[in-house]
Amino acid sequence: MFVTFQKILPKHAASRLAGTLAESRVFFIKHILISLFCHFYPVKLEEAKKRKTEYKTFNDFFSRELAAEARKICSVICCPCDGTIADHGIIDKSLKISAKGHSFSINSLLAKDQIENLVGGSHLTIYLAPSDYHRVHMPANGKIKSATYVPGELFSVNPNTVSRIPGLYAKNERLIFHLETDFGYIAIVMVGAAIVGGIKPFWRVTPYEPREFKTEEINQNLNQGDELGLFQLGSTVIMLASKKLNFEFEENEKVLFGQSLN
Repeated sequence: MFVTFQKILPKHAASRLAGTLAESRVFFIKHILISLFCHFYPVKLEEAKKRKTEYKTFNDFFSRELAAEARKICSVICCPCDGTIADHGIIDKSLKISAKGHSFSINSLLAKDQIENLVGGSHLTIYLAPSDYHRVHMPANGKIKSATYVPGELFSVNPNTVSRIPGLYAKNERLIFHLETDFGYIAIVMVGAAIVGGIKPFWRVTPYEPREFKTEEINQNLNQGDELGLFQLGSTVIMLASKKLNFEFEENEKVLFGQSLN
């Protein structure tokens, strides 16, 4: 029933409405939204750079920065974000990965007919719960070559919905970073979701406009741990690596940005 409701719900209009409220600087609106959110979700305010009262809008609070000492970044390739492990494994010759019993092609996920040689490499999917830290970072030293924003649906990415909609991650809107790193080619995919206010990379002041496919050439060197982008609400991060990584995670295990992946 919930999935059927999502299919008929005007998700983009609902997300724009939610985004308008989340960007409100009216004190009582901002205060109520932040207070309700903290009441229903176990937000770790002690990890944040600012106090709860210092945020200008709900979006500002939701995409809050961490305090400098909140995460320790490992010396090898690291987890790009906080969240819960949804899936991981080796990329086989079919160039397909699975999600809750369904498979979808990496080509469709990356919106490219030809992709880097990922066969034998690794894939990792991390679900970000509402209470998680919602910024995404460089997993290793390297260069961001380009970024592609792909418009799409805004289905919820909770496990129940993912299990019921085949290829959901390749259907939802997403922002794809193409990276050259010390560990080879890596793609980081930020997947949008229901009521997501926007996906914003570090070089833009505002999120990408919905429904406008866009590729940008960046060619900028970044250090491990540098910020790539943030969710204003949402979602899921998928990491694809051309090299095999020795993941030792269990499904549903919690992970933190900076934690070793190898």
